[in-house]
Amino acid sequence: MRQLLLILIGGAAVYGAILWLGGAALRSIATIAAILWGAALCLMVLPQHIFAGTGMPRRYIDAPETIVTWYSVANIASLLAVLCAAFLLVLLAIAVVQKLREGGRAIT
Repeated sequence: MRQLLLILIGGAAVYGAILWLGGAALRSIATIAAILWGAALCLMVLPQHIFAGTGMPRRYIDAPETIVTWYSVANIASLLAVLCAAFLLVLLAIAVVQKLREGGRAIT
């Protein structure tokens, strides 16, 4: 759980840097990407904790069909989280380049 908190804090820092550096267009896109990223993290972690709390191991070969469905949801959510995190980093790079082209310093 501590790793999830550190990931969320790191994502919030990247999102804050995009808001600080970028224009209005980047802010709206970054907001959508950050919300999708947070939702993907929740969908990735919560099924694992719920089923571990009920006594089901996290990796179980003969899992019932309902649990296999939730594992599939968690796998898709992890892919979405990675894509959103990469997209936020690309937006951060775009924001830095835009700030440098304006003639201002990217980091003050």
